[in-house]
Amino acid sequence: MRKILYVFLFLALNSYPLWHQIESKNRIKIKIEPFREEISLGIILKGYDFYKMTGFSKIDVNSISLWDENEEIPLQIEEMDGTGKLLGDNSNGILDDDDRIVFLIKGRIKEQILYFYYNGSPLKKNMKNNKLKIEEKNGEIIPLIISKEKFTIGIKGGGFKEGPSTNRIENYSRGAIPLLIWQDLTFFDFRRAWSDFFPRSIGTGPGNYIWSDPKIIYKGDVRTVIEIKCNDYKEEKDGVKSFKGDIIRYISIWNDLPVIDFEEYVYYKSANLNYEWKYLMGIPVGKKIDENDVFITTLADNVYTLSSNKIIEKIKKYQAPYQTFYSTDNPEEGWFAVYDPNEKNGMAVFYEKMEKIRERREWVTYRPPLHPSISIRTTPYDKVEVNLYFIDRALRAREKYKRELRYILLKDEKPEIIREYYKYWAEPLEKIVNIEFPETLE
Repeated sequence: MRKILYVFLFLALNSYPLWHQIESKNRIKIKIEPFREEISLGIILKGYDFYKMTGFSKIDVNSISLWDENEEIPLQIEEMDGTGKLLGDNSNGILDDDDRIVFLIKGRIKEQILYFYYNGSPLKKNMKNNKLKIEEKNGEIIPLIISKEKFTIGIKGGGFKEGPSTNRIENYSRGAIPLLIWQDLTFFDFRRAWSDFFPRSIGTGPGNYIWSDPKIIYKGDVRTVIEIKCNDYKEEKDGVKSFKGDIIRYISIWNDLPVIDFEEYVYYKSANLNYEWKYLMGIPVGKKIDENDVFITTLADNVYTLSSNKIIEKIKKYQAPYQTFYSTDNPEEGWFAVYDPNEKNGMAVFYEKMEKIRERREWVTYRPPLHPSISIRTTPYDKVEVNLYFIDRALRAREKYKRELRYILLKDEKPEIIREYYKYWAEPLEKIVNIEFPETLE
């Protein structure tokens, strides 16, 4: 009988969920459904969404921690000023609606439990999880290079101050990424061709404006965030100023993922009604375009994989190197990937959240004033050409524009896993996990 009582006592003690952070008065439990295989996911949770989950506002950011069932998970909080600008060292220490809780989770093949702890005294953070090697090279053509195992990225601002409109290498890849190496394959290096950078967007080429040099805003346990600014950007048409504004870009490099987040904020005034916000690039699919390459996206609510076999046949038969993989101005989901399964290399691009996709679906006879247009085709070179535009038919009606993109470098992910990555980027967390009622420490 005594042995039976001991067994019941042991089971009771071990079934009660441990309160990991006794300094915190409250916690909320999150259940994550099993995945097909173990994967790593980079999550960004807005302060407003955290408020909806917990009912608590104005929380001390230093009182928030994240745990799984056994150990603390690194997180970092990136505070913003309400207009899209990161505060960095000028943070107020309070979790506001537009602030961000950034963390990485390891998706498992069985259900996973996470706990957010909050509402307590500030916690001492002793984690030192930033594994990135950062080289600041003032005066060099690529002034900031960040690297880790099998991954190197360069970030550039600047411009040739004595002649920013001249055709010089200094005036290319401004506010962009001129260098990217992944698994010994050089995806981009504008030193070998001045247009070989990404994304080719507003203000990245020659023009009468100057960008700031890259500045590290956050260097945390989860990712490093770099800011690049261009004040007083101008465009002219027939000698008349048609567009004037300030551009801020944030490029974030994740510590433990081959992931690059790109954010753009433009504060402007324009005489134009129509505009095209461009995000152009050429993506290598392995060492060259061949029969093994595939294009991946969502069609008819399923992951669709298009082999390049027939396209390669057309190229050879007609000696026509420009062949279209994909073209639409009404995507089902805001992502695509190009991949070589033999060389195990490629890239996924996430360009629009599902909220905007669903909003667009609601329009039947009238197209919304801001919508994507994308086409991807082969070229005579070792890259596929990506023409991603956001067609803006109401530019003059607004004075602020925002865009978020995520680039994921691929290794051996199945197409369905890439879609899982997209889902956790494109949807609010509350839509894809089970969030339970808050608990209070008695």
